[in-house]
Amino acid sequence: MSTHQTRQTAAAAGRGTAATATTMLLTKDDVQNATDGRRFLEKRLLLCPAGEPISTASLATCLHQISEMAGVTNLASNTIRAAAFLAEEIEENAISQVVRDAVLTQANELAMDVKALVDDAKMKIDEHAKLRKEEADQHSSPTTTTQDTNGNPSPPQAFRSYADILINPPPHADPKLAAKEGIRARQIMLEGIDQNSPIGKMDGTQLKAEFSKIMGEIGWKGKGIRSAIIQKNKGVLIELETDEAFRWINKKENKFQFSVEVGLDVVFKPRSHTVIAFNVPLTINPENKAHRKEICEANHLETELISSIRWVKSIARRSHEQKSAHLFISFTDPFSANRALSSGLSICNKKIQVEKVKKEPTRCLKCQGWNHHAYECISTVDKCSNCVEC
Repeated sequence: MSTHQTRQTAAAAGRGTAATATTMLLTKDDVQNATDGRRFLEKRLLLCPAGEPISTASLATCLHQISEMAGVTNLASNTIRAAAFLAEEIEENAISQVVRDAVLTQANELAMDVKALVDDAKMKIDEHAKLRKEEADQHSSPTTTTQDTNGNPSPPQAFRSYADILINPPPHADPKLAAKEGIRARQIMLEGIDQNSPIGKMDGTQLKAEFSKIMGEIGWKGKGIRSAIIQKNKGVLIELETDEAFRWINKKENKFQFSVEVGLDVVFKPRSHTVIAFNVPLTINPENKAHRKEICEANHLETELISSIRWVKSIARRSHEQKSAHLFISFTDPFSANRALSSGLSICNKKIQVEKVKKEPTRCLKCQGWNHHAYECISTVDKCSNCVEC
């Protein structure tokens, strides 16, 4: 190569280097503010999507992309990545703070609403209790006390039992249920009458007249016995005429005098409230008094509150692998039975579910109808129990 050509080549190279330097300088000087920086990054697809609001997360993503560009040294790449991670941490902390503030605000509002609801409920309960107390005071005052046929004061209305309420039911109560409960509320059961005694040989009509006579002799003035029905177990089911008569004969001294007049071994059998306990371990023996006492102690019950315990299914019908069975438990106190229904029973360190025994409705085997027996059915034809067809 000649000297002239060498000089031309060097000159050209110098002009190219100067042009490159000028271009880099111009490119660097193009980014003068945030708008130029956004345009620069969007043009090179480092900030996507274009035109969207810029966030710390989007800038962190842009930095990660720059750190992976060709020609970036290891030191520069790590520096850029460090800045990107710090930006992401700032974004996460900011989001956590926003979420925390929102949760605290909602929790405070919820707490205020619950407090207002509780205060309102408390106020209404206090008003209701105050109203009921005023009604109780009015009913229990001497001016509002009612009297029975003997001139004795009736119990205050504020302390009426479930049966008393059903005797005088509210308008929406079922009249059949009210009548049935009214009858049950006036019934008592006598057991132990000597069948060889004169009273033991009487029929229902004669017993009604005799029991009314005995009540009059021991001090009752008014209507006495409405009916006396002899039971299969040789007991007698007595229905009193009025609620006042029932309360009078249930007094301890009157009950004792009545029993003495009827017979020395006569006792008033309390009405039982039977429940069914499911899946009771077979280690319990209902006939064992110690086991019955253990059940009472485990459930904080007095021994006399349970009148009888028996298995639903006979022992002979059990399978060899059977470990538990259902149990009938009869209570003499309705409150104890209700507590067992609501809270269950503890038997053999096991929580036992308890439900009320539901009697099946009476069904006629002749016409397959309900609420009567075949011997009193007026139908002239027999019907099938499966298809109810003749």
